[in-house]
Amino acid sequence: MKKLFTILLASATLSVQAQAWVSDSAATGAGYVNRVFYSMQNGIVGTIPMNSFDFMIDVSTPMSASIRINGGFNGASTGSALYQFSGDTTAWASLDTTGISSNTNWTRNRDAQDSYYPSAFEAQMGSFPNYGWGNYNTSNHNVVGDKLFAYKTVTGAWKKVWIKSLNAVTFAYTIRLANLNNTQDTVVTISKQGITDKSFIYYSIALDSVYNNEPAIDSYDIIFTKHEGDYLMSGSFVPNQAVTGVELNHGVAVAEASGILANNAVYTNYTLEENLQGIGARWKQLNAMFQWVVEDSLSYFIQDLDSNVWQLEFTKFQGAGLGKYVFQKRTVAHVAVEENNTKIAGFSVYPNPASEFINLVYTIDQEFEHATLTIVDLNGRAVLSQQLLNQAGINQTNINLTSLNLPKGIYVAHVQVGNAIGTQKFIIQ
Repeated sequence: MKKLFTILLASATLSVQAQAWVSDSAATGAGYVNRVFYSMQNGIVGTIPMNSFDFMIDVSTPMSASIRINGGFNGASTGSALYQFSGDTTAWASLDTTGISSNTNWTRNRDAQDSYYPSAFEAQMGSFPNYGWGNYNTSNHNVVGDKLFAYKTVTGAWKKVWIKSLNAVTFAYTIRLANLNNTQDTVVTISKQGITDKSFIYYSIALDSVYNNEPAIDSYDIIFTKHEGDYLMSGSFVPNQAVTGVELNHGVAVAEASGILANNAVYTNYTLEENLQGIGARWKQLNAMFQWVVEDSLSYFIQDLDSNVWQLEFTKFQGAGLGKYVFQKRTVAHVAVEENNTKIAGFSVYPNPASEFINLVYTIDQEFEHATLTIVDLNGRAVLSQQLLNQAGINQTNINLTSLNLPKGIYVAHVQVGNAIGTQKFIIQ
């Protein structure tokens, strides 16, 4: 999903003037052991140990069926990995890793690199109602698992995994786990209910523990972390490696200014895009002497959660001993303070469930000519984007679903007025 500056300029007043560069750094620790959350305005706001979790359970929307894996952790020989079995759940008792090395009856699943969706467990999803690891039940709206997986954990142990269900009422996963020899066969319940201010909660298989220690979703813009991505060495890319890089938070957009000195790059010449690894790890590489070299004539424009635009340039990378990113940053476009006070109240979607149409109702406390409506499916794909006329007070819009020809399922409507965003889930049945 792209954020174009033409949309931004229509909804907010910008002060366009590059400020002085400010030097900063973020250290993930020796061996890159931490996931570090960073606000462009406020600096580091939190950390999570990389070895403390196997699964990242998406809580950004309650009915998301997405579970990402700790693909960047490589502390146990070749690192964490997920494989999907070609058969069905009747093979649970006899399932082992035979055939994984030759891809016989097994497929390596990976998290999407350019988006939060699909996750590794959803990697082989088909058309609705299939969600990769299971199928959506149109009667009770649960997702019921019908696939088996083998997962190499952050401790190096192999586990077989069956996500049995995601409950539409309690927002709880039921997951069956066992060793390959069927010992420690257990069923765990992981609930997302009531968690509305995070992107993910985290689950450790070894400790059978759920961690809700991520910073608030609106408190950071980027994440310094290890993830699967392209490894740049001596000018060549090696794909699907555990690399040290930078990820973007939901709603943060980026543009790469390559081949031009940072001081000469102008952000209005670029299109900002919401791309999870839009910064990634390509700004550095190992040379022939196995020394880290930061790419020159390369910088990034980042639109933060408040719609301010920053420019970031890496100046040094200190490797496994410190895991330290050294960079300079500056604001190049700043949203006027008065635009940040807009509020959206009473946002609702009805009827819900719907079939032929929906009505969107919301109240705003200031006069804005336009709002932007975006409807996305649970994989983060935009199925509708349009502008809405506004007035101060109550606003109502009717959307014809029949003309969109959308499959049955769960969708999320986002309405943005200035810098305020309202979000509501609804079901098409």
